[in-house]
Amino acid sequence: MKLIYSLAFGVATFFALNCGSGDEGGGGYSSSSSSKSANDPSVVEVKVNGHDFSPAEIHIKANQTVRWVWVAGTHNVLSGTACVPDGTFSSGSTASAPKTFEHTFEKTGSFPYFCDPHCSIGMTGKVIVD
Repeated sequence: MKLIYSLAFGVATFFALNCGSGDEGGGGYSSSSSSKSANDPSVVEVKVNGHDFSPAEIHIKANQTVRWVWVAGTHNVLSGTACVPDGTFSSGSTASAPKTFEHTFEKTGSFPYFCDPHCSIGMTGKVIVD
């Protein structure tokens, strides 16, 4: 019986440390789901939290910057579709909060992205540049 409790505790601890709770209130970041940086209105923030990008789809203008802000969990941001990176942008290896990654979009178009470890469970997003 102790083995079952230990295993259950270990699995719960793994998910708590690696996937986040989904609570956007932690980490010292604003709890709004999409906000422009107070310091620079040309920066739009996307929260990286739990298994979601919030908001999952954003519309920006050419030459605006998107700042992904890790709130909880261990994630990365890779451009591409169907869980296959296309090399347009990448935050690099997975990392835990607190972390930020920025990319300036100079051209119009649709730019899908995903979190590599969580893409298969739907952690995807899209930047649409008008």
